Amino acid sequence: MNLLVFNQLHAFVTMPGELSCIYDRKLKEKGKEMGYQQVSIFGLTNDAHGYIILPDSWQKKTYESNLSFGGEFYGPLIEKKAEALLQQMINKERN
Repeated sequence: MNLLVFNQLHAFVTMPGELSCIYDRKLKEKGKEMGYQQVSIFGLTNDAHGYIILPDSWQKKTYESNLSFGGEFYGPLIEKKAEALLQQMINKERN
């Protein structure tokens, strides 16, 4: 995962797969709470980790769970890592 920030306002996060729209919305909201004007998510879908989904979707064995290679709790892990990247950059800019 990587993070690029332009003008301390526009954050671009890369993911190792296709992120669930629920995580996408939550990360964009969290980014705005942190002070970013815009958070964009870029999923690296070719030869990556497949879908990054909620544990509930994993448990229900949806179509996406068949193509999600990180396991049941991979989605929450990726969400926490993305939030940490966004927060680290905010902290760095303040110091």
